[in-house]
Amino acid sequence: QKNEVFLEAMMNLGFDALLETKFDRSSSDVLSFHIGVPLISYVLLNDRYNAVVSETFNELDLDRNVLGQVLTKGDIVTLNKLFMLQTELSYTTFIGGFIGFKFQYRFLYYSFAQYKSLSFTRCVNNQLLVGLTILL
Repeated sequence: QKNEVFLEAMMNLGFDALLETKFDRSSSDVLSFHIGVPLISYVLLNDRYNAVVSETFNELDLDRNVLGQVLTKGDIVTLNKLFMLQTELSYTTFIGGFIGFKFQYRFLYYSFAQYKSLSFTRCVNNQLLVGLTILL
């Protein structure tokens, strides 16, 4: 039996902005918008199984240091290989002085070129979240 490890972890350096506003000075309600676009990224195990050529890439020896193998088989990429957009819109309203509810929408999109830019992984993720905030 053959074991495979698939990772799409990415460490990024790029543009990140957060805008927050209150509706009026007496209100504790907060509306915020966050956007992030990585410009340079280090991606782990950037080559994957390719069904066209029926080969596997970046096989790991599970009897040796897997973390070390994963970290050394990564690649530094820019927007030409990885385009990612992360946004978040949230509204926090407080009931009383220290308990609040947060309503949040998150959007993530990325397109990652794999195997000599012949194959692309595309991911779209939408989330609606409701949270509880307690000020200490």
